[in-house]
Amino acid sequence: MNFRLALFATAFLSVPAWGVEVVTANHAADMEKGVALFNSDVSALLTQHCVKCHGGEKGTKGALDLTTRELALKGGDTGPAIVPGKSADSLLVQSIRHEDKDLQMPKKEDKLPDDVIAKIVQWVDLGAPYPKPLVAGKSTRDRSKVTDEDRKFWSFQPLAHPQLPAVKNEAWCRTPIDRFILAKLQEMGIAPAAPADRLTLIRRAYFDLIGLPPTQQQVHRFLSDSDPLAKAFEKVIDELLASPHYGERWGRHWLDLARYAESHGYEQDYDRPNAYQYRDYVIRALNADQPYDEFVRWQLAGDELAPENAEAWKATGFLAAGTHATQITANQAEKERYDELDDMAQTTGNAILGLSVGCARCHDHKFDPIPTSDYYRLISTFTTTVRSDYDIEANRTESEARHAAWEKDHAPLTAALAQWEKAQAPARFEAWRAAHPTMPQPSWLTLAADKLAISGANYAISTQKHLSDGSYLIGVTAGVPETYSFTTKISHLKLAALRLEALTDKSLPNYGPGWSDMGEFNVTEIKATTKLRDGKVKVLVGENGKATWSSAKGGADSRIVFRLPESLDTEDGAELTVTLQFAGGRGRNNLGRFRLSCSAQPDAGEEAAAFSYQDFMLAQDALAPSSLPKPAQVAALSRLYCTTDPEWQKLAEAVRVHERAEPRAQYVKALVCSEGLPAVRLNTQGPDFYDKTYLLKRGDLTQKVEEAKPGFLQVVTRADESRWELPPPAGTRTPMKRAALARWITDPDGGAGQLAARVIVNRLWQHHFGRGIVSTPSDFGAQGERPTHPELLDYLAGQLIRNGWSLKKMHKEMMMSAVYQEDARIFPPDQGAVDPNNTLFWHHSRQRLEAEVIRDSLLAVSGLLDPTMFGPGTLDSMMKRRAVYFQIKRSQLPPMLVAFDEPDTLQSIGLRSSTTVAPQSLLLMNNPLIREAAKALAKREGLPFDRKNIVLAYQDVLGRKPDDAEFAIAQAFLHGQSAKYGGDNAQESAFVDFCQMLFGLNEFLYVK
Repeated sequence: MNFRLALFATAFLSVPAWGVEVVTANHAADMEKGVALFNSDVSALLTQHCVKCHGGEKGTKGALDLTTRELALKGGDTGPAIVPGKSADSLLVQSIRHEDKDLQMPKKEDKLPDDVIAKIVQWVDLGAPYPKPLVAGKSTRDRSKVTDEDRKFWSFQPLAHPQLPAVKNEAWCRTPIDRFILAKLQEMGIAPAAPADRLTLIRRAYFDLIGLPPTQQQVHRFLSDSDPLAKAFEKVIDELLASPHYGERWGRHWLDLARYAESHGYEQDYDRPNAYQYRDYVIRALNADQPYDEFVRWQLAGDELAPENAEAWKATGFLAAGTHATQITANQAEKERYDELDDMAQTTGNAILGLSVGCARCHDHKFDPIPTSDYYRLISTFTTTVRSDYDIEANRTESEARHAAWEKDHAPLTAALAQWEKAQAPARFEAWRAAHPTMPQPSWLTLAADKLAISGANYAISTQKHLSDGSYLIGVTAGVPETYSFTTKISHLKLAALRLEALTDKSLPNYGPGWSDMGEFNVTEIKATTKLRDGKVKVLVGENGKATWSSAKGGADSRIVFRLPESLDTEDGAELTVTLQFAGGRGRNNLGRFRLSCSAQPDAGEEAAAFSYQDFMLAQDALAPSSLPKPAQVAALSRLYCTTDPEWQKLAEAVRVHERAEPRAQYVKALVCSEGLPAVRLNTQGPDFYDKTYLLKRGDLTQKVEEAKPGFLQVVTRADESRWELPPPAGTRTPMKRAALARWITDPDGGAGQLAARVIVNRLWQHHFGRGIVSTPSDFGAQGERPTHPELLDYLAGQLIRNGWSLKKMHKEMMMSAVYQEDARIFPPDQGAVDPNNTLFWHHSRQRLEAEVIRDSLLAVSGLLDPTMFGPGTLDSMMKRRAVYFQIKRSQLPPMLVAFDEPDTLQSIGLRSSTTVAPQSLLLMNNPLIREAAKALAKREGLPFDRKNIVLAYQDVLGRKPDDAEFAIAQAFLHGQSAKYGGDNAQESAFVDFCQMLFGLNEFLYVK
C-alpha cells in the first residue's frame, strides 16, 4: 500500500482488532479536511460539552478521557469512544445522538443541536484527527522511550518453561499438548469431543499437510492397517511430511505472508519474469525441513550469509516481493524509495515478529513500544538494498570441482606451448628470418577500435574492455543500449571480407554472447562504410538490403562473414565504420562480447584463426629492407612466424581444443535483493537508492532530523547490538547490515528469536486447528488478542527451538495430539454456550478449504492434475498444474482463486478471509475447468451409472460411500437428467452433471 503524505501525522485511521492500520486512498485529503474542521468547530464543541467530565476539571468519568486522540481511541469502561472513519460504530456519536438511554451525553442535559452533531459525525468519518490536545499541557506517556515496564508485556517476555499441568483424565492425553488443553477445559467444566473416525482423520491430515485428498487406495490402506491408531496415523503423517506436495501446500501459506507476486503492481503492473525462483526456493526449503531460523535468515540476508549457495540468493526474493513503482519522476524518487524501505521493514515485522512496525513511520507507535527512532533504524538496514535480476551460479561447489579438474589437465598443454616458445621458437625464428622469407598472410586480422561509441536511451555501461584476443566485452548495468558504432583506421591492405564474431563470456547471462536472459542477441541492422583519404565514402555492407543477425541460442559462439562485391584497396589509408543496431523494447538484445576482423582473401575460411592487425603492421615494418627493426616489430614478426610453424600450430591447437572444453558454471537468473548489483529499472528517473536514510519528523521528507543508523527493536533486544554485527570482508560489495538483522531476529538468547518462535508455532497451530492460540496471528502487540493458552504457546515455541527449529517435527507433535484428533461434529449445547467460538479447542473446527486447495482437489479427483513442480508460472486459467504455479500477476489474479478469497498480494496476510457468497456457487456451476474436471471424472468412473459407479464417484470426491437416502437421490437425479437430455449421449451428459454436482457440495469444500 502506498504511503500517503503524513501532513497530519497524528491523524491515522482506526486500528481494527487485527492490528492493521487502514489507510484509504483519500487519507491525506480526509486528514486535511478533518484537521480544518477540528480547528474551526469540533475542538470548541468537545471542550464545551465533553471535556469537563472526560479529562477536564471533573476528572475522567467512566475512565474515558477525550483530551487526546490516543486516549479517545483507548476509550473507557464501555470501550473505545471513537472508531475513526466509522461514526455509526463510535460510542461518542451514539451517545450524543441519544441512541442508548444509558449512554446519553451530555449527562442530564438536552441533546445537542443536529448541526453540532453533524459536525462531530463528519469529523469522525474523516478520521478524527487531533492536531493538538484539547487541554493545554495534556499528554500521554513518552512513547519515544522503551521501558522495563514495556518489556513486561506478554509477547516481549522471555519464554517460560511451564510445568505440564495436572489433569484428571490422564488417559485422554497423548502428548504434552493435550495436558495444557485439557487443564483449561476442566477448569471451565467442558469435556473434549470424542475422537474422530479413521476416515475423517486421514482426509484431515492429507488436506492439512499436502492440500490434496487421499486416493481410495490410500484410504483403504489406512483403514485396513492392523496397527493401533496412533502408530498407523503416525505412519500417515511421516509419509505426508516426506511428500514433495508438502512444500507446495505450506509454501503457499508462507507466500501469503511474503506478499508474493510476479509483477510490480501499480497501473502498468509490469511482469517479474524471474520472481518465481523465490516461490520455488520456499517449496524446496520446506520440503527439506530447512531449520526455520535459517529459513528466516536467508530471506533477509542469504546472499551475505551463504553467498556460495544459489538457494540462499533466491531466498532474498522475500524482500523483493512487494510492489514497486515503475513510473517514477525525479521529484518522486526519494519518497518512493522510503516507501520501498517501509515495505521491506513492515513485511519483516508482520511476517516474522507479528508486530505492526510500519505504524511507527510518522510517530511513535500508538500502542506498542516501538519508537519512531527504532523504525528508522530498522529501515536503515536496507538503505542501499535493491532488487536485481541477477545471474546466480548454481551448484558452485560442483562447478569449482569440475573446473579444478579441467585446470589440472590444461596446465600441461599451456606449459608445453610456453616451453616450445621459449626453447624452440627463437632459433627457428632466426633461421627463418635469415632465409629472407616472404611475409606470411594470416586469413583474418582482428581490428581494434579507435572509437567505440554506444548510444541509447536510459542505459548504463559498467564495462567496456578490449581483451587480449582482440574482442570487446560490454557490461550493462541498466537500460538497453541500442547502437554500437565501431570506427578504426586501416591502410596497406586489400579489404575483401569482414567477419563479425559473437563470443561467449562467463560474465554474461548464460555465458552470452548477448545480454538477453538466455544470452541471445538480435542485431536488426548491420552497416559498414569506408571513408577513403580523398573523402569518398563507400558502403560495404547494408547498401542493397538490410543486413541482420541474431543468435539461434545463447551459450554458444557464432560468426557472420560479409564478402565484399569487389576488393577495396586501402593502400593510402581508409576509415572503416561498422554500426550495429539492436532490437529495442524492454529486453536487452545487445551483444555482450564481439570481435571484428577483416581479410584480404574473399574465400578466407570462416573459422580460421585471426592475427592482430596492429601486430601484422609491426611485422611488416620488421621485414622492411631499408630500416633497422625495433624490438616491438621483431617481437610481432616472431609471433606471426610462430603461427606458420607446424609444431607450434599443433601445440596451440591442443590448447585451443581443450579451452573449448572448459567446463562452464551453470547460472540461473532470479529476482534477488542485495547491494552493489544492477537494480531493476523501468520507466524511472533519479537514483536507485540514496546513500543515507534519515529519521523523518512526522514521516515528512522535508523534515530530516538526523541520519538513522541500522539497529533493532529495543523492546526485544537483551544484549549489546555488537553481538550480531559481522564486519564486511575485504572487497565485499555488501555492508553486512542485513546479515546483522537476520542474526538478531532469530537469536533466542539476546535478540528477537523467542518472539519469532512464538509467532511461527502460532501460525502452524492456526492452520491445523482453525484458529491460533493468538487469534491475531500477525499482531502480537497491544491491539492483538491475548493467547488463550499462554503456557502452551511458550511450550511449543520452546520445543521448536529445542528441536533445531524443525517445522516438520512441530507439525507431527501437533497432529499426534488428542486435541488434533477430536471430532468436529459433536456440539453439546451446554458446552457450546460456554465456549461458542471454540477458543478452548474442545472440538475440531470445520474449515473451508482455501481457493488453491479447492482447485487442486478438483484436478486430483478427476485425474487431471499435472504433478510437474517448479519453473515459470502461467496465466492460463486452464492450467493443470497445482495452483501455486500460477503466475501471480497483481492486476490479473486467477478469477477462480479470487472468488474463494485469494489475497491481493499488496501486503503481508497472516489470516485469509473465508467468505460465503453467491459468485462461488455460480463459479462451481459455470467454470469451464470445473466442467472439464466433471467430464474427466465421469469418464473415469464409466457407464452405466449404476450403484457401483455412483459409489465410486462419491468415494473419489468425498472420500466415502453414499448412504441409502443419498443413493436414491443420486439415482433419481441421474434418471431425470438423462431423460431431459435424450439421445445417444444422454447418460454420459447426466453423469457429468452428477459429478459436477458433487463438486458443489459443502462436504467437498470443507474439511472436518
